[in-house]
Amino acid sequence: MVMQSGLTEAGAARPWPAERIEYWAIERLIPYASNARLHSEGDIDKLADSLRRWGWTNPVLVDEHGVLIAGHGRVRAAAKLGLTSIPVMVARGWSEEEKRAYRLADNQLAARASWDFEQLRNEVQELGFADFDVNLIGFEPDQLETILAGLGSSGLTDPDSVPEVLAQPVTQLGDLWLLGATALAVATAPTRPMSRKFWPELSLI
Repeated sequence: MVMQSGLTEAGAARPWPAERIEYWAIERLIPYASNARLHSEGDIDKLADSLRRWGWTNPVLVDEHGVLIAGHGRVRAAAKLGLTSIPVMVARGWSEEEKRAYRLADNQLAARASWDFEQLRNEVQELGFADFDVNLIGFEPDQLETILAGLGSSGLTDPDSVPEVLAQPVTQLGDLWLLGATALAVATAPTRPMSRKFWPELSLI
């Protein structure tokens, strides 16, 4: 089957790297010295478990000299499993700027996606019902507990994201919410009037 070739910005057709998949020896592959993406040993273990279960589904991307563009973690996982050769796609004719940019884009574009947490919980539950090892899907145990408990997106979204402010807030300064044995006071700081109202025995300097 002949695949459609991509077009460069200049408009000249050139082959897509995926049009030809080759098998290269691992020692032929050269890690990019300035790779900005970091993988912990735990990450590599999860990638190795995935390769062991499903085999190779995503060839790594290299330039003509064998320098890695995408797939550093997969190469480390393959080495950990003792593989001697792996599927490779070669980005032929790419400029140094294109290779540098794609190394960043390959990771960041995927990281921009978010989860539909209701659907995610349903999918994880179905795997659990089928007695499938959900540790293979990449989530940490505490994240899986959060997902299955339906507690929202804790640990799975952008930590810098800020929730929208309600037009009519439910609480206001001075409110006290009783949460079982816990009392939650709404204040900008533990002011003297607020503290004496709820904790008369507390003396603030």
